[in-house]
Parts: sequence; C-alpha cells; structure tokens
Amino acid sequence: MQIILMSIWTLFGGVIGAFVLRFVDRHGWIVRERSLLRPFGIFVIACCACALPLLYWYEVILPTYTLNFFTGFTPETWLLLQTENEYTDSHNFFRYVVHIFLFTCLLAAALIDCEDRIIPDELTVFGTIVGLSLMWFFPFALLPAHEYTVTSQYLLPVRSLLFWFSPHDIAEPFVERVSLVLPSLLIWYAWCFAMLDRRWYQRLGTRRAAILFWRRLYQSSTTKWYLFFALLGSVGIPCGLLLGNQLQAYSLFTSLVGMAFGGGIVWAVRLVARATLRVEAMGFGDVTFMAMIGTFVGWQPALLAFALAPFAGVVVGLITWFLGYGAAIPFGPFLAAATVVVVLLWCGIWLQTEWFFSLGLPLVLLVLLVCVVLIGIMLAIWYQIKIRLYRLHNGRGKRL
Repeated sequence: MQIILMSIWTLFGGVIGAFVLRFVDRHGWIVRERSLLRPFGIFVIACCACALPLLYWYEVILPTYTLNFFTGFTPETWLLLQTENEYTDSHNFFRYVVHIFLFTCLLAAALIDCEDRIIPDELTVFGTIVGLSLMWFFPFALLPAHEYTVTSQYLLPVRSLLFWFSPHDIAEPFVERVSLVLPSLLIWYAWCFAMLDRRWYQRLGTRRAAILFWRRLYQSSTTKWYLFFALLGSVGIPCGLLLGNQLQAYSLFTSLVGMAFGGGIVWAVRLVARATLRVEAMGFGDVTFMAMIGTFVGWQPALLAFALAPFAGVVVGLITWFLGYGAAIPFGPFLAAATVVVVLLWCGIWLQTEWFFSLGLPLVLLVLLVCVVLIGIMLAIWYQIKIRLYRLHNGRGKRL
C-alpha cells in the first residue's frame, strides 16, 4: 500500500513541477514559451517528483518517532512527536498537504526571482489568502510547539501547536474571541493598504503629493481588487474567529500575526537599508513574500527564517562580487530556502530557540528594533567605506 501511495505522490510531484515551470513562464517579467522538456525543466520536474514522496515519508509515514539531531542528546534518544489525542495520522496528513502548497509557492517565487528579479503579486496575494483559509480549516497544519517531559526512554511532548502566544500559556484557558476581532481586522486592512499601488512624492510638496497619491489609487486597476479583499476580510475574519471552534480561532489569529510580523520585519529592514545605502536593497516583493510565508508558519518561524536567509545571501553575494558580476542578488530564493530548512527541522530548532521566544512578544520586538538600528548603523558605515575606497581608486567622488 505504501509503495502505491509513494508512486502516486511521485507522479503528483512531477505534475506540480510542470505546473511551476509553466507558471514561471507565464508570470515572470516577460512571458516566455519554453518547452517543459528542456534540461532545466526536466531537472525541476525530477526534483519535485522525488521531493513529494520523501516529504510524505518524513511527515506522514514517520511522524511518530523522528531522530532529533539538534537537542544535544545522544543518538539513541528519540523524539516522540505524537500524543494520544493531539496528533493523529489525519493531522499529519493535513500538515503535509499544506506544506506541499507552501513549498510549491516557494519554488515558483524563487525561480521567478532568480530569472527576472521580481516576485509577482499574483503569487503572494493568492498564497496569502489561501494560507489564511487553510490555517482556519486545518489548524493542525501549524508547526508543533512542544514542552518536553523526559521519561526513561522518550521525550514526551505535552503541548501540540505553535500559536501566537507560544511558548507561554494565555492567562485564561478560553480567551473571549471577540477580543481578537479588532486586531485581526486591523492587520488585514494594513495588508490590503500596503498592497495598493501607492506613490508619495514629497519633493512635490505635501498637498500635491497627496493629490497624486489619491489620483493614482483611483486610476489603478488593482485598487478595486484590494477594496474587495478588504470587504471580504471584514466578513470572513470575524466569522472565522466567532463561528469556528477555539482551535480554529487561535489558528487564524496566529496566521494573521505571522503575516503582519513576516511582512513588517522585511519592510523595516528594507526602509533602513534604503535610507543608509541610498539604493533599493530589497524589493517590495520580498515584503509580500515574507508576509505570505508568515501566514503558513506563524511569527516565530518567520523570524528565524528571515534571520537565517542572509547567511547564504552574504556568501553568494561575496562570490558574485569577487567574480565581477556585482553584488546585487535576488533575496527571494534565500528566504524560500531558509523557510524550507526551518519548517523541516522545526522541532530541533524550537528546542534551541524557545528560551528567546519565552521573553514574550514585546521584549522580542524590542530586541528586533535594536537589531534593525544596529543594521542601519552597520550599513551606513559600510556605505562610507565604499565611498572612500572608490575615491581612493578613481580619484573622484562618484557614488558606487
């Protein structure tokens, strides 16, 4: 039976690979007509065909006992990922299906960003809306957030899912869900407003800039869509919070918080980098892309994925700079790769980082604010170093 299932997932993986290639050709900066059987296309289809059955084995067939290489215990120590009532085969399967959709979006965004240096809104907007819906319908698709009790043979998890308040317990066992409606709607409206085709030209003066701002919104073809999404969320989000069970309400609000946090942290770093380097360090597509990721994983994994992505980006950027290709590289593929690593290795990563998130969201935000300020200072110093090196090399003060 398992062999038949593996064969089915292999075929389905090949179909997904072909779909991703066709989506990349249709929604890149330039519409392309390329054969799926070109060498790179065959490689992508083969990778997807192999990845889906491996992911099925990792998340469904072998979800009960998974060796954890990151806990510091001996190799004989096994991590029990299931409890009697909280994790079942159906829950693991739902998580697997949701992760297929997430990884498909990550792959498509990474390929488009590598080729055309853009991440289309068609992908991130659709992924965000679907992610919010999936998190409400399948709350057990959230990543696990365990506390562990050591027995003679296993580490036994005593809590299951990663919510916005993890690793803390909320003050009351059942928070009034009405109190979650207002912050949820504010997050949704902020996302809809951020996605609008906005431009503010302060050099023209405040009055004229405001006139052009509203005129551009009125003339933009996308404004009516985001107004529709805002109205849809005005109905759907309160219904999801109030009409579903407690677990669904927590899952939906966790997804919204992850969306706001993921997009917000990239937006903050983007603004700081632009102010210090005087260039566009990251595109707005990276902001919407990270917001989409946050809807699937929550704010804690989104933060760790964003922190992990620059390490690979710095290495690749230095290599391309030394080879004379310039230091500008797309950041989306590194965000996608970091997200895959965090999702697949989450249990071990959470054991090592739970102490940080136990500080609470306000203190974590304060630490992040300090880090963003330090990043701005570091980038400003680096910018001045580049200016002075350029002057020494060329004898004039042109900006790099």
